[in-house]
Amino acid sequence: MTIEDPDMNQLHNIVLEDPNSTARAEIVAGLGFNCHRLRLEGVAGQGTEIFRSEPNFGTLGGHPTGSGLPIMFPFPGRILGGRMTWQGRTYELPDGDGLGNAIHGFVLQRPWRVLHHDPLRAEGEFHAAQDAPELLDQWPSDFRIVANYQLNENRFHMTYRVSNPGQTPLPCGLGIHPYFRLPLGPRGDAESCTIKLPVNSTWDLDQLIATGGKQPLPRGTDYQQGLPFRQIRMDGIFSDLQGTGPQFTAEIIDHANQCRLSIDFDRTLRECIVYTPADRQAICIEPISCVPDPVRLAEKGVDTGLLILPPGGSFEYHLSLGLHPVPTGN
Repeated sequence: MTIEDPDMNQLHNIVLEDPNSTARAEIVAGLGFNCHRLRLEGVAGQGTEIFRSEPNFGTLGGHPTGSGLPIMFPFPGRILGGRMTWQGRTYELPDGDGLGNAIHGFVLQRPWRVLHHDPLRAEGEFHAAQDAPELLDQWPSDFRIVANYQLNENRFHMTYRVSNPGQTPLPCGLGIHPYFRLPLGPRGDAESCTIKLPVNSTWDLDQLIATGGKQPLPRGTDYQQGLPFRQIRMDGIFSDLQGTGPQFTAEIIDHANQCRLSIDFDRTLRECIVYTPADRQAICIEPISCVPDPVRLAEKGVDTGLLILPPGGSFEYHLSLGLHPVPTGN
């Protein structure tokens, strides 16, 4: 159905369900249009939960950045000191990480409007001027983002369309911050899973802020071929991604549960943050379109991937998640 009242069901779960499989998704429009639960069909038709999420997230009691699939826009990651200078004007952004830095954009904790919902597809929108006018003093232009989620043949497809409805250029970047559950099934443990990452280099960081320098990964091939999760402890920003065709692919291989999760994203999402939470029950593999704090780094001559949309301009990003069987012993 199309939602005629844009505030209808704003705080409720939106449920997508595939009648031909056990695939199911739940989205909370009232907290950033976050798909906080995703089940894909695993071995022998069993439903496999993909995301780690706080049990009370759907009641608006959960933390907006610690569950499911948070959306980071108009900037992913941190902005140093919560200050951004653009075309001669300095914008003051709220402290989001407890260290004085802005973090993860403006849309992941705010209510979105539901534009469309049917059994296999949901679409939501956040428009700064309409949904949070106070943000117009914190960013160089008005902005709009529309998220489209769809279940199709045991895959979860994500399309994010960003646009500039304002009168001035819009500097922006997009990323997602998914918490992938480990292990993916009921058998084994997280430490026995294998993680494949399409990375070749890493950005130099100072207290989790990119400085502008990059270094080759000494074990880049190992990351691409797969490392046991027990060897991965990180909160880093990776670059120079390796891929074939129009996309990059990261993978989580759960040997005990004989399944493999593929995380496919288009090449405009050219960087990747990888974060392992302290409880070791999840891994965050976060495709992002630009280096965090891109305006500051661009002033130093760094190629950051910053998108600058003219008035009326728009751009789309595409990602998908798929669950596949893995034979015993692989």
